[in-house]
Amino acid sequence: MRATLATDARLPFGVVATIEGLYTRATRAVFFSPINLSEPTASDRHDRVMYGTISATGVAIPRRVSSRLGDVIAITNQSKDYAYNVVGELRKNSRIVDVTSSVSYGRARDVQSPRPVSALLTDNWRFARPVTGRQNDLTLGTSDFDQPFQVRASGTVHSPWRRYGTDLSFLYVGGSGFPYTYVAGGTAGRGDLNADGAVGNDPIYIPRSAFDTAEVRFGGSASDVATQQAAFERFVSGATCLGNQRGRIMARNSCRSPWMSLTNLAIRQAFPSVREQSMVFELQVFNVLNLLNSRWGRMALPTGASLATTSQIPLLSQIGETAGPRAQPIYRFDSTTRRYNDENFDTYYQIQVALRYNF
Repeated sequence: MRATLATDARLPFGVVATIEGLYTRATRAVFFSPINLSEPTASDRHDRVMYGTISATGVAIPRRVSSRLGDVIAITNQSKDYAYNVVGELRKNSRIVDVTSSVSYGRARDVQSPRPVSALLTDNWRFARPVTGRQNDLTLGTSDFDQPFQVRASGTVHSPWRRYGTDLSFLYVGGSGFPYTYVAGGTAGRGDLNADGAVGNDPIYIPRSAFDTAEVRFGGSASDVATQQAAFERFVSGATCLGNQRGRIMARNSCRSPWMSLTNLAIRQAFPSVREQSMVFELQVFNVLNLLNSRWGRMALPTGASLATTSQIPLLSQIGETAGPRAQPIYRFDSTTRRYNDENFDTYYQIQVALRYNF
């Protein structure tokens, strides 16, 4: 269900202003849930709901309704998701220049943020959201697609001559970064902190101090452990979103990547027309700032992110589990991990040349 309300006003100097509000509510959003898990009977030391047990090697053993089956995923509907957006826009058109600029603010909240990432329903379930509580919990959280702020500016400068006209256009888009969640990872089935049979969707606990083994435990020699403790403490202290959550499990999508921006430039040149046939040459430069300076226009993304699939990013790699009723994971942390990485496709400039034939 979508509702929108907008108003326009003509301002001095030929400027037109628009304010628009948009509200969207899901009436039948898809919800993936595993139905071959037995009811949870316990919680771990951080109040994470447990659907099974974890062996000393760190491998989870889910408790199944039917031991003859593995993951069985049900597809149902829920109607809690919503999003809203408010946009303010200014535009002016003239014989020489057309300019449009806008600022928007909005939020998106959903139960899950599924993507059609696989033909396997298991992947669609485990990548849809990180899970701390019950699998059938319909609590709203920050959507993977939430982008609070966005700024856009575009314009075209027309040549004074109309015959064989030349146009110079630009587009700037800036906005809030991607929300994301740090989760546990591991190999050979490790990293399933709630023993629900899915690896990679369990948010990590943020320790009050990485040097306290009652808060977080690392594996390896004494010197290895000391190095990991110091590196992880710096990693947590260096991010406000993590430092503010010390002493609890990280909330879904409670971190966000830096502000993102993109500037494109295009030049179009018309050629003489012959019998209502014409040709236009166009040169486009995407991320033109990176062309001007290799340090500009870089797109910083969380290290290890695969945003086309999920906003859940493995940070700690589970290698084992301690014994006893207050068991906790044993992790490895790569002390060389960078918070963000800008070596991606969107960072670098691209040039496109086109020749358009009109007839």
